[in-house]
Amino acid sequence: MIHTVSFPTDLKEEEEEEEEEEEEEEKEEEEEKEKEEEEEEKKKEEEEEEEEEKEEEEEEEEEEEEEEEEEEEKEEEEEEEEEEEEEEEEEEEEEEEEEEEEEEEEEEEEETEALWVANFPAYTLTLSPLFPLGFD
Repeated sequence: MIHTVSFPTDLKEEEEEEEEEEEEEEKEEEEEKEKEEEEEEKKKEEEEEEEEEKEEEEEEEEEEEEEEEEEEEKEEEEEEEEEEEEEEEEEEEEEEEEEEEEEEEEEEEEETEALWVANFPAYTLTLSPLFPLGFD
C-alpha cells in the first residue's frame, strides 16, 4: 500500500517562515560579526596610530636631548677656551712683571755698582783712619 502524505499549506508557510527567520538570524549574526571585526580593526588602527605617535614623540624628545647636550658641550668648550685664554693672559702678565722686576733689580745693581766705583776713593779715605797703617 502506498500512502501519500500531503502537507497542509499552513505547515509549508510555517517552514518558510522558519527558514526566513533563520536566514535573517544568520544575516544578523554575520552583520554583528562584521561590525565586531570592523571595531577590532578600528581599535587596532587606533592603537597603531597611538604607538606611532608615541614613537615620534620619543624620537623628538631624543633629538631635543641630543641638541641640548651638543649645546652644553659647546658651551663647556667655549668656557674652557675662555679659561685657557685667561690663564695664558695671566701667565703672560706674570712673566712681564717678573721681567720688569728683574730689569729693576739689574738697574739697581748697576746703580749701586756705579756708586761704589764712583765713591771708592772716598770710602778708602774714610775707612783708613779706622785701620792703622799696617792692617790694610
